[in-house]
Parts: sequence; C-alpha cells; structure tokens
Amino acid sequence: SSPGLFRYEVVPTRGALRLVVRRIDGRFVFSHSECGGTVIRWTYVFRPRRGASPLVRMLAPLWRRYAMHVMERIASEVQAVADQAAAPASIS
Repeated sequence: SSPGLFRYEVVPTRGALRLVVRRIDGRFVFSHSECGGTVIRWTYVFRPRRGASPLVRMLAPLWRRYAMHVMERIASEVQAVADQAAAPASIS
C-alpha cells in the first residue's frame, strides 16, 4: 500500500523565529519497513523573510539537532506504548 502522508505549515507569530522565517513547510511520510515496523521520514523547509536567508542557513544545524532529538523521543514513547500493549495483563 502507499505510504501515509501528513503535511503542515507553521507561520511563526511569536518569538525570535518570526523575525527571520515567514513560514515552515513540513511533512511526515509513513511507510512500512521490511522488518514489519514503520519508517517515518520528517522533512521541513524554512521559508526565510527577505534578507534573512544567511541567518536561516546558520540556524539550520541547530534545528536539525532539535528535530533529531524530538524524533528520538517520539520513537521512545511509541516503543514504550507498544511494549506496554504487548505485555501480558497482570492480575492485582
């Protein structure tokens, strides 16, 4: 079957990011892995404000680290829920 897709757009209205970014286009693509799990691919594009491209390029590595950290936490939470659902029920 075809992969699932979730697209989104964020327009920063507060904080420092709103000064350099007019919007962020993102998407999640979900597909089946060969081992039976799910592969999640998260991509995003920062649309800088006029004249802010150099600053946005400097911020990109920091955002990439943040995004990786977020995905690791999400994967950990999903795995914990899956493990809990697969555990045999205990009788109290």
